[in-house]
Amino acid sequence: MILIPLGEDRPEPNPVITGEERVGWDPDLSADVLWKRNRSHWGLNLTRAAQHSHVAFQWHGKIVQVAKIDRVVVSEIPNKIVFEGEPLPDDHPFARLLVGKPSSWHRNHYLTDDEFAEIITG
Repeated sequence: MILIPLGEDRPEPNPVITGEERVGWDPDLSADVLWKRNRSHWGLNLTRAAQHSHVAFQWHGKIVQVAKIDRVVVSEIPNKIVFEGEPLPDDHPFARLLVGKPSSWHRNHYLTDDEFAEIITG
């Protein structure tokens, strides 16, 4: 799983490319809108990211969303990737296991099995 900390709600720097006016965390967004506005243009290694089946977004040290990754594609923005997939519903077992759990990473991180176990066991 890939863990990505979200920033503050702010204007999207590349709205023409992304199709989004804003990026970042907003607690009033639906799961679909949160995913749509934050799924793209991450500076991650394409090959390594494509090995993962899920991405989790965190806000201020707490996991706020988990999404299934169907595939990872190259962005139009150089050295960036885009996740294709969908957010897991709140009642999905994997989402119930992770959403709300604390996370101490402050930058994009590929979780090891041990780190994943640490999150779910607290």
